[in-house]
Amino acid sequence: MKKSLVGVLLTSIAIIFVILAGCTSTRPEKVVKLNTVKVSTQERPSYNTCIAWNDGIYGLANEIVPIRSIGKEIGRTIRNISPRPERNGDVASPYADGRLVVPNGAKLCLIRGISKNEAIAVEISEGRFQKAIKVGMLEKKTGVN
Repeated sequence: MKKSLVGVLLTSIAIIFVILAGCTSTRPEKVVKLNTVKVSTQERPSYNTCIAWNDGIYGLANEIVPIRSIGKEIGRTIRNISPRPERNGDVASPYADGRLVVPNGAKLCLIRGISKNEAIAVEISEGRFQKAIKVGMLEKKTGVN
């Protein structure tokens, strides 16, 4: 009687292992590598709000920067303009209802551990900063006025 109980138990364990082995994947996971080549302005992602600073265009990302990561102040916004920034200090927001996502006079600050050529912090309200990612260069106006 004991031998048949042990046999049933061992058979049950073997069946469980076979079932579990069938549930695992033997295919390797697909690895996605991000393309790091430079893209033209038309191919870059668009942002609802753009800030011009230091002859660059920064797109406001939906990412809060913790206050402990805020570095020194490097500038302030000057004016809101539509449809796109024309000079340093401009903020472009496409909202037709007149909302100011980034108020005039908002602080622009460095982010500790991140190059200003990659991203900066923009004060969207008192003591609250969002990351702005560099997406291109400010277009210089040419021509005669």
